[in-house]
Amino acid sequence: MIRFIERVRQNITDWQDKPSTEPHLLEITPLNYQVDPINSRPFTNYEKSLVHQLVKREFPDLVSFAKDKWIGIRRYYQPREDAVFLTKQKRLDEQLSRQIGFRWIFEAMGSGDISGIDRDSLARGKAGEPIFVDKGALSLEMSRIESLLGSKRTVLVGHNLFTDLVYLHHHFLGPLPDRVEDFQQTMHALFPMIIDTKYVDSHGNERARTTSLAELDQRLRNQQVPAIETHHDHQQYDHEERPHEGGYDSFVTAKALIRMSRNLQITSDGERISPSMPPHRFGSQTDSDSTTMMPPFRRSFWDVYGNKLRVYGTKEGICELGN
Repeated sequence: MIRFIERVRQNITDWQDKPSTEPHLLEITPLNYQVDPINSRPFTNYEKSLVHQLVKREFPDLVSFAKDKWIGIRRYYQPREDAVFLTKQKRLDEQLSRQIGFRWIFEAMGSGDISGIDRDSLARGKAGEPIFVDKGALSLEMSRIESLLGSKRTVLVGHNLFTDLVYLHHHFLGPLPDRVEDFQQTMHALFPMIIDTKYVDSHGNERARTTSLAELDQRLRNQQVPAIETHHDHQQYDHEERPHEGGYDSFVTAKALIRMSRNLQITSDGERISPSMPPHRFGSQTDSDSTTMMPPFRRSFWDVYGNKLRVYGTKEGICELGN
């Protein structure tokens, strides 16, 4: 490696001593590159690093940059280096935006700050291809979305989702706290209403202890009320089953909650609830009943079924949020 460094140093010194009419770029190439450029061994990352360090330490008026099979050396020129830096910074920002893309979803769900999202990253078609957008209209739409997110808190729904919340905390908020009470308070502050369909199904019904999401869907799928419709651009899951696929499981969980909550209502004032209705009663109400819709989240119905997570294998069997 010493001989390699000496060779590079000498090449740079010889190039600097040449008249200014000589090429303004020096190419440092591996041995035998001039003889057989196709089959010659490229520089290793370590060798590239040594060249960069040498230039930075001993030749402050020069800059180095790496190519596939050679390293370029050129004289320092401030405007050009500023432009190079801005290009690299923009590329890095785009990469970071793609890598942390899902973080913006979590920020939006938790009423966080999404003002830092790269607007250009939103100019994409259905297949992810770049498309033309009116940036002015896009900014207005983003402002409208931010206002809505601040005024309407997300209702988080999942099936047997205690572990899912643990993963959300670990990956988006930080290490789990030592006390479960701190975990409960943190999640409730982010999501004032969290609904576990496993708890809804098993509340007062020990026979639902081992019910999977697929079994729950099978039991409820022929229920016609409430009517559930999907957007015409997103009807794939209406016609095919994809168990354990994230989008499909979310879709099935939402349908289950809509149907179960309707079934658990009692008619009349809509404030009374039937927390122990057994599974065979699900779907037994007729289409002529007045309670044909899922109860609004403002109803006291959700005081019983909301913010409670089913956690089997523990003494309590439940993790209650917000207390």
